[in-house]
Formats: sequence, C-alpha cells, structure tokens
Amino acid sequence: MTDMRTFLLVLWSVFAFALAAVAEKSPISISVAIPTSRDGERAVTDYGHDAHFHVVIANVSNKPQRIWQEWCSWGYFGLRFEFTDEKGKKWFAEKKPRDWIKNYPDWWTLAPYESLVLNVYFGDSEIWQGFPFPERMSQIVTMRAILEFKADDDSRKLNIWTGRVASKEEKFTFYRRTASK
Repeated sequence: MTDMRTFLLVLWSVFAFALAAVAEKSPISISVAIPTSRDGERAVTDYGHDAHFHVVIANVSNKPQRIWQEWCSWGYFGLRFEFTDEKGKKWFAEKKPRDWIKNYPDWWTLAPYESLVLNVYFGDSEIWQGFPFPERMSQIVTMRAILEFKADDDSRKLNIWTGRVASKEEKFTFYRRTASK
C-alpha cells in the first residue's frame, strides 16, 4: 500500500511539474538570424564599427506584448549573448555601461504573432563588449541570444513583458577582418 501511495504521489508530482512548465511558456521568443551559407557555415565577419547581424524577437502569443526599447535604460541591457568555445570556455557579450542624456520608459508593442528585427552592431566596441575577436583569422563558437527583463514597478504599471528567453544554441564562425582591438 505504501509503495502504491508513493508511486501515485511521484506520478502526481511529475504531472503537476509538467503542467506548470507548459503553462509558463513565454509569449516572447528570440532567434539569431544568420543563415547558413552554401558550405554549411553560419559566418559572422567583423569588418569594423558597422559590422552587425540580426536578432528576431517575436510575439508568439495571440495577445499584444510590450517590450522595452533598447535606447532607454529600461531596455538597453536586456539583450546579451552567451558563447562557448571549442574548449568549453563560456562567456557573455553584453552592452557596456553608458550615461543617459535623455531617458524615460519607452516600449514597442508587438501585435499577436508579430516580429521585431534588431540590428546587433557587435563591431562597435563603444557599445558591446565580449564578442569573439579571433587571434587568428577565425574562431568557431556556440552562441545563443538571451533577452531578459526583470519585473519592477514600471514594468508592472505599464504592462511590459518580463522574463527570460533564449535562442537555441548554434555554431557560428566569427571572422576577423580588422586590426586588433
């Protein structure tokens, strides 16, 4: 009898956990938009200050979603990238701290199933820190984009999406075309 009770308790716990995980699916998704070339490679080339790639933030729900805009302090630090090199070393690329001349809460509203494309100017060392800059001509890394906004009074008052989403981890080859930074 005790074994059956234990089994049912474990089964119920697993079911409740799975149900909670499904219920907490984020209405926002994120992906890195660097297509595979004809040779099967996802290449990112640092050709200087204007070097960039795209990140797609999508509302995957049937309700409008508000997210912080990047230009204000509420949204500026929301996007970052996680890297793993071929030896297993992990690190992050994130935006550098900055001063704010003009700053107030501002957001985008994504309609149901609408997407927003962000330009990530990873070559601009005044904005970003931590992107791969290979010592040799190229470096293969696993990268994923992370979008995270923590709840605060403003996000609650303005009904801004809060949470954390990450793209799938994929291999990318970073190429260096500029002199050392």
